[in-house]
Amino acid sequence: MKARVLLAASTLSATLVGCGDTGQPSIAHPAVAIGTAAREVEVGDFRVTLDVARVGFGPATFCASRASSDELCPAATAELAAVAPVDALSPAAQPLGTVHGFVGTVRSAAFGYAITWLTTETAPRARPAAPGGHSAHLEGTATSKTSGASFRFVADVDVAPLGRGTQAVSVGGLSAGIDERTARLEVRFDPSTWLADVDFAELSAAGATATITTSTHAGNAIVVGMTSLARPKFVWTQ
Repeated sequence: MKARVLLAASTLSATLVGCGDTGQPSIAHPAVAIGTAAREVEVGDFRVTLDVARVGFGPATFCASRASSDELCPAATAELAAVAPVDALSPAAQPLGTVHGFVGTVRSAAFGYAITWLTTETAPRARPAAPGGHSAHLEGTATSKTSGASFRFVADVDVAPLGRGTQAVSVGGLSAGIDERTARLEVRFDPSTWLADVDFAELSAAGATATITTSTHAGNAIVVGMTSLARPKFVWTQ
């Protein structure tokens, strides 16, 4: 899902890029990533467990509008300009950077997975926080519930913006007030849910280890999980 939120060539400093001054008091608070510990999940006729889930997250823009706009998000409330690595299987708080913005209500968000396409660039570019130059690197084991046979899988997938100056993912339906009392933003990941539509029966034909890339059916299923079916959750705490 594409979100047409302007990405400036420089990072955020005192004011929000492309958002303008809302007249509200400015605020700043830390953002952290919180993963979900590895667990066995059932996907079709297979029991699947991740043991590695490294993700690059950011940047992110948070808007007062109820859905991401095809314009420049003039009602933006806050922004996380940083891009950071995340261990999505660790429930420990991991720093993502600082959210800068204004007092207001967040109703939608647009974000990336460590691949950006700035207005000054001719193509998307992986940021240093991208694991191995990709949006996500996953490893795990799948075991057939019928035969008991197991195989390993390794996935490197990319979630890139579809156009210059845009974010890769948009999400609506949020309702969170942020003000001077806001302590932090928590971005919560559950990477096991990204595997829900992967065809592990097809992957099992690869042998001892199945390699998954964005261009494969399995890779596309993971990208859909990351961008639509099981996106990260945004929770602001006081």
